[in-house]
Amino acid sequence: MVQVSPDFKRRIDAIPAAVRAAAAREMERGAEELVQEIKRLAPRDPKPDGIHLEDHIGWTWGDAPAGTFTMGEIKSGKDAGIEYAALRITVYANPKDSKGRAYASWVEFGTQRSAARPFFWQPFRDHRRRIRTRVLKAIREAIKNG
Repeated sequence: MVQVSPDFKRRIDAIPAAVRAAAAREMERGAEELVQEIKRLAPRDPKPDGIHLEDHIGWTWGDAPAGTFTMGEIKSGKDAGIEYAALRITVYANPKDSKGRAYASWVEFGTQRSAARPFFWQPFRDHRRRIRTRVLKAIREAIKNG
């Protein structure tokens, strides 16, 4: 049996927590940057009942808030099983009109009566690679310094 020094074992045991913390920090940073860009691009005109789209855009850990219209979900890895559940961020747009209908997709993609005014998917596509790269870099650093 191989003898492992206590210092080495302590460093190895600390890696999962350090990796999770580093990844979470970068994911939060990326989500906040993405939300700010989406809000910047969101149309500023309020609905007749005074609802502003940018006031209903945000991010959360795990699932989106109840009643939220989610335009997409990011999963990690092909299985994206339980090991990823604690590190899943959802970016959402949750405005509702006076009848309680979510209308973010109507703005993003348009309707028969109004032209599309995209604000969500382009920033997502623009930021996705950069956020992922920063998360992976943070993970590598956490393993290296673990």
